[in-house]
Amino acid sequence: MANAAEHLQAKLVGHFRVQRRKYIKENEFTSKESIARMESRANKGSALLWKTYPLTQEFALTDEEIRFSVAYATGQPLPHMPERCGCASRAPLTIEHTVNCAEKLTRHNMLQSRLVSFARLHGVTTRQNPRLNYQDAKEKLEPDVIFYPGIHEPVQTDITVVNSCAPSILKRSRLAHLYATNERRAKKRLKYLHNATARGELFRPLIFETHGKISEEVDVTLDMLASRTPMDQGLAKTDMKLDLAVTLARGNALAARTTIAHTKWTRPTSWFVRHNKSRGISVQ
Repeated sequence: MANAAEHLQAKLVGHFRVQRRKYIKENEFTSKESIARMESRANKGSALLWKTYPLTQEFALTDEEIRFSVAYATGQPLPHMPERCGCASRAPLTIEHTVNCAEKLTRHNMLQSRLVSFARLHGVTTRQNPRLNYQDAKEKLEPDVIFYPGIHEPVQTDITVVNSCAPSILKRSRLAHLYATNERRAKKRLKYLHNATARGELFRPLIFETHGKISEEVDVTLDMLASRTPMDQGLAKTDMKLDLAVTLARGNALAARTTIAHTKWTRPTSWFVRHNKSRGISVQ
């Protein structure tokens, strides 16, 4: 009898959540960004960060990283954030813009480093192609990491981070939470799959969303590594996913900190130029 009651309660709660999400999405005052954020967060990957236990230094986030992660999850601006970014586009400095403007390559390399560390721990040989700058990353046709799992074919991988709430994504599709990953997957396959197949190797685009969701290719790759875990060493798949969730959160916070700091540093000069122009004074 108790099990039946629990099952009924679970169904009622699930139905309430579905109806609540439907109401929010259909509300005319709900922005596209808010809807995309809600949909992007409705997965297990996004919830991983809040399930980590800081028993070791690797899983311990700083107070600043926690504050940003909460603000980013809820779409709330940080205190004293400037109105516009200091980048060339002078875009409105929203919480979503902070993770897109700076340190993208650093965040990418942080995730790559963790994946290579996992492979080393599980006895899988890797070969990396370092990305020294953003332009270098765009132009190179070699994948980020090649895994050599032994009896299986080598696996070429390219690591990428997408933001499903970015304005450019919201303009292209009403289903931004699905479009962002699918579009990036198609681009990466077009770029790398032919060469990988010609070499007799597999190719997997390892796609991370800034809100925490990971692509199925990341899941498959972690399964490959976990299957080689000896009895006395290595990490379980859940441990590796938790590690990547923390790393992504750290990368997002670093990007936001750098963007906001750069904007605050450039703001006085911009104000000086505008102030003098309003007075008819030319500033070179």
